[in-house]
Amino acid sequence: MQGPPRSFGVVIPHPWGVSVRKFLPDHLDPGVFAPDAVSTLIAAFDGAWQSIIASGARLSGQQSELTRELLAKYIIEQAREGELDERRLRDGALLHLAQSNLRRPPTSSRA
Repeated sequence: MQGPPRSFGVVIPHPWGVSVRKFLPDHLDPGVFAPDAVSTLIAAFDGAWQSIIASGARLSGQQSELTRELLAKYIIEQAREGELDERRLRDGALLHLAQSNLRRPPTSSRA
């Protein structure tokens, strides 16, 4: 049985359940990133997700999953293009999320 993911030698629990690792096999050829680069991607994803949690955003289970997927795909794509700075990946993913939300019409809370 696998335990919580490790980032920089520290065990980080993932109460939200999904890490960027879930999306790596779907978007990469085997062996594209070195292990230290994968650690950077994971840290960027974790940082972006923690920012969303800290913001107090209320997301349904499906919204959480879609948001995590959008963050992960953005981070992976940017890394494939050569960006491996954790802060820029994290901040870029959050900006990408904000811009994608602005392109969608707001959902009505009225029935």
